Amino acid sequence: MKNPRAFLFALIVALVATSSPATQQTAPTPDGATAVESVEAAKARAPDAAAEYDRLGGAFQKLEEEYFGGAASVASDDRASYLATGVESERIARWLARARELGSELARADLLPYQRAVMLSDGYPPGPAYLAPLRAAGRSTAILVQDAAIRSDARTLGDLLRVQVSIATRTGSDGTLPTSMLAVVAAEEHLASVAELLDRCAIDPALAKEILDARRAFIDHADFGLIAAARAEVVALQAEVDRLLQIPSGERPDFVAGVRGNVRTNFDDTQLLAARTGADVYLSEAAEALEDNDLEGARLEIAALQERLRDGAFGDLLRVLAPQLLPTIDMLIETHGDLASQRTILEAIATGTEHPAVHADAGRLYMRAARACAAVPAAIQIAIEELRAGLLAADAKQARRAVEAIDAHRANVIQPLLDAARSNRCTVPTHPVEVTGGGLMRTPAI
Repeated sequence: MKNPRAFLFALIVALVATSSPATQQTAPTPDGATAVESVEAAKARAPDAAAEYDRLGGAFQKLEEEYFGGAASVASDDRASYLATGVESERIARWLARARELGSELARADLLPYQRAVMLSDGYPPGPAYLAPLRAAGRSTAILVQDAAIRSDARTLGDLLRVQVSIATRTGSDGTLPTSMLAVVAAEEHLASVAELLDRCAIDPALAKEILDARRAFIDHADFGLIAAARAEVVALQAEVDRLLQIPSGERPDFVAGVRGNVRTNFDDTQLLAARTGADVYLSEAAEALEDNDLEGARLEIAALQERLRDGAFGDLLRVLAPQLLPTIDMLIETHGDLASQRTILEAIATGTEHPAVHADAGRLYMRAARACAAVPAAIQIAIEELRAGLLAADAKQARRAVEAIDAHRANVIQPLLDAARSNRCTVPTHPVEVTGGGLMRTPAI
């Protein structure tokens, strides 16, 4: 498949739109740990992190709808413009003010224990109601990560990166295939956030260590719950078949259409019983392939398994009802590769072996310096030009003023330019003058 990520995103969207099984929230066992007041307040509001993720995800959803018409993609609105320029439009400023508060709550909730009992006995497909809010939380958190970098808020940046890892690992423990798919998507979102931070030269040794420490959680969740979910999915598929067996045969196509769309297949009792048996065989073999092989080997076995599924080896009906696993496997392989690649880079930065700027995009650094220059008042710019030309030798006060101006812009102008000189690549925006607000011509002088 050429684009497993796109297919997987579409699949999750479809699952979110389907009927969902009952979900039960169970109170966690008190951990006895002494926590800061903000965490205690979160504990008083909700039994655990799962409930808080749901609540805050729903709030992020409402914000998306209110400010951006519910658009899942940020590419076509001023969220993208803010990430590129760091300049807040009136709308993005209002959104950020509210989203930052939710992000802070999400970081506090992340310190709570997590428990979610998902009941699969209501049948397949399990499109849990919390998938859509979690996706909204994931999208917004990815923006807030870059927002923290733009504002040089190191504490918030570290907290939100940890939240991204936790959502991926915790969601993968829920025990359903859709949540395992979502966990892989969340992990890729985290990887994309870190890649953009590297481009920005926003990861110093301390943050690199934080990210590596947070990612240790992936060691115990390498499959993002996919093996356990494949086994558990047998229960859901068999429950759906049992439910269909209780419905008059003439009504079964309409019932399935309400969940899966118009499906043309035979729903007689023989086919249903064959699907019930086939579900156990198909998903158990898939789980065994994942357990007994590395991901590449598992992919080969599962590809062969799905060929048998398409050929009717597990019954005609199961070809319609059974989940397609290859897109998830493909994205999981990609995720593991990306984690390995970034680990090498982060370890080099954390140990001081490589300067962060080596992995930055010089174009971003040039644009950052130019935007800072655009904000320099004309009088200060003139003083700097005169100092450079040697015209302020007789005016000590004005010369001192110019030197102070240069020092004031060292972090936002001079340092990005020095960092850009270390970088091995440079991507310049299509319209750099617009992105920099007219600061390109002023940068060389400072």
